[in-house]
Amino acid sequence: MKGFSDIYENIPDEDYLEMLINQIYCSGASKPAILEEITHFKLAHPTTFQKFEPSLLSYMGLFYKNPPITTIRGLVMQSYAEALKEEYGTTITPIQANILSGIQQYNVFSFSAPTSAGKSFILREVIKESSKHVVIVLPSRALIAEYVLKLKSLLGNDVMVLQYVDEINTSCTKKRVFVITPERSLELFSMFAPNQIELFLFDEAQLTESGIRGAKFDALVRRVSKHFFCSKIVFAHPFVDNPNAQITKHKLNPARSSSTPYNYQTVGKIFVKVETTDSNQYKFSYFSPYHTSNAHYELDFDLLAKTIEDNKSILIYSSKASITNGSIFKEYKHYLRYFKNISSKEAKNIITEIEDFIGHYQEIPNAKSLLVRLIKKGIVYHHGSMPLRLRALIEKFVRAGYARICFATSTLIQGINMPFHMVWIKAFQFREKTEGTKNLALKNLIGRAGRSSEVNQLDVGIVVVEKSNLSTFTKRILAKCELSEQSILDADPDSLDDTTKEYVDAINNDRYDMQYDLPHAIVDGYKDIEIRESIEFIINNIIPDGRLISVDVFFNLENTCKDSIRNAFMKIYSKSIKRQLSSGETAIFNTALDILFSRTKDKSLKQIVYWRCKQYKNKNFTPSAQSLPNRKVKRFVPLFKRNEFDYDTLLFDTYDYIDKVWGQSLAPYFIAAFTEYYNLTNDYRAENLVNIFKYGTSDSIEIWLQRYGFSWEDMEWLKPCIQSISEKQIVFNAKISELTDIQRELIAQFI
Repeated sequence: MKGFSDIYENIPDEDYLEMLINQIYCSGASKPAILEEITHFKLAHPTTFQKFEPSLLSYMGLFYKNPPITTIRGLVMQSYAEALKEEYGTTITPIQANILSGIQQYNVFSFSAPTSAGKSFILREVIKESSKHVVIVLPSRALIAEYVLKLKSLLGNDVMVLQYVDEINTSCTKKRVFVITPERSLELFSMFAPNQIELFLFDEAQLTESGIRGAKFDALVRRVSKHFFCSKIVFAHPFVDNPNAQITKHKLNPARSSSTPYNYQTVGKIFVKVETTDSNQYKFSYFSPYHTSNAHYELDFDLLAKTIEDNKSILIYSSKASITNGSIFKEYKHYLRYFKNISSKEAKNIITEIEDFIGHYQEIPNAKSLLVRLIKKGIVYHHGSMPLRLRALIEKFVRAGYARICFATSTLIQGINMPFHMVWIKAFQFREKTEGTKNLALKNLIGRAGRSSEVNQLDVGIVVVEKSNLSTFTKRILAKCELSEQSILDADPDSLDDTTKEYVDAINNDRYDMQYDLPHAIVDGYKDIEIRESIEFIINNIIPDGRLISVDVFFNLENTCKDSIRNAFMKIYSKSIKRQLSSGETAIFNTALDILFSRTKDKSLKQIVYWRCKQYKNKNFTPSAQSLPNRKVKRFVPLFKRNEFDYDTLLFDTYDYIDKVWGQSLAPYFIAAFTEYYNLTNDYRAENLVNIFKYGTSDSIEIWLQRYGFSWEDMEWLKPCIQSISEKQIVFNAKISELTDIQRELIAQFI
């Protein structure tokens, strides 16, 4: 590689640049060091570079940019592009064509490709050509919302896209795409015959490498390969060097399987070191992780300020704590203060949707949302405690180009499609456990820098690294990212923690209850007489006539009665996890129960937040939400210090209680326990409670609407519009004529 000073300070060496571009023609854009050097030429000598740019785009296979033909080799590539278009009916890249060919040719195909490989197009083509159902398995629910929105925009109304395995809208649609996590997959095996599902796509499959999540993922793959033996199986990963590991670890038939790692780049990336001077200013320098001997090249301008002035988007990867306590905003306040309110009507409409979703109430002091104040200026943030609908709106805001700067945590690593011009890695902590998965997380993160557009030019992304992290960054970028070729199901039991060991043992020895997604040992424990007595006590006291008592009634009960109800719930949960909770865990557990009762009155998230605001105003302090069980939580840790309050913090904490504490930590055990009790006694009240645990309601219309994919925030306006609803279809009444355009858009598929 030429030195930075040679590139930036001397006249352009056109022969050298042409030689680099010819290497792209010979081997593709598979060597990031070459494309990095070419990108520096583009920045240093934009006018000269324009002469060579069409050839580069053509050699990279970026045919959707429609580059003009300037060389004989360019004519060859154009012929290739036309042949692909004739075969697939649309403009397609060589990588996309190769992936589609692999899916069509093999029963099992595992591949890895950069985030900008155009997976959306591949998905659309596969689903469009399929005559049967398709299942997309994702490692977390956070990815589901984006996937569902994306697929609904790509596919017509004749394809039903669902977040749960369900047979609904059957009279209007015949083909379904299920976008689910492994935990939501269990109904597939009882609902569909082996020949009814055409394809299983396990996307972001690299995120399921360890723990119970990894065990469930691997168990699902193996069960799918046996039960749905007619179906194709596809594994998709970014930046993995050995995608064949999925075939090896699951012992899939090698004669009917294939794998390919695609390392080709579509965006030029440059790397910048940043350090803070004695005068508290930022100093930027170019560096290369691929040519470590190459000297750094100091910039004589503020790169962050210039990126803002050029109206380009910026992602600052930071910790959740720095976002929630506001310290990250203070650190960049010098830059943020120059942001002006956005005037776009479309942007304002999205902001109005966000305001309506999260709420903020005038009668509560300081109940104003910082998130709303920031987003009006094009400043957003993104972390794992944000409600999925709010995340979807923020991601929509970013993809529409209205976000100037985004502060985000590792939630953006997990395949979320939010590209930025600059990615500044402020925090260098990754929650992945092994060095290999940390390397992969880092590469996935920098994949957010730059996104290939349809503009006829080489798109560029900038990655900014703190000086203190430079050595570790370079080491991780150069390291290979390989998946283990041994499944956690085949691991040495002594290498597993007790909980994971219990799940792995149950799965391997056919002692796993697929109905409840729990080991038989846990489910069998609910048959104990003491547990049955606890369940009976709960039913008689909180749902005596088939309807859950209101939160007001619950709080007005005698303290001894309330404590007895909570203790009965606690006895069931302690039996499930085989230990007693600490005082800190107990406080979280009781708060989750309180929020469950609040849902009898307050259905939407903002209404529950409002109820918690009033509790706080009455000095009823609550602990911050933590997933249970958690041995690290020894004592009560209040969400706010005395005389402190922040609306957004309460909003995100409430969502964590509903989703992480209740939905993920507690509900599965209580659903299993009360279902077993119902099977034994046929007490309809137990069945109603199971629906409340699962859906938050026992109202049949509200349950049906959730099965159709609507949220609680939709119930208030949607429920009065329902004439009838069943597994066959939704029939609306005349009130739909009064709905807003946004509301009508949400129900358009069912009209």
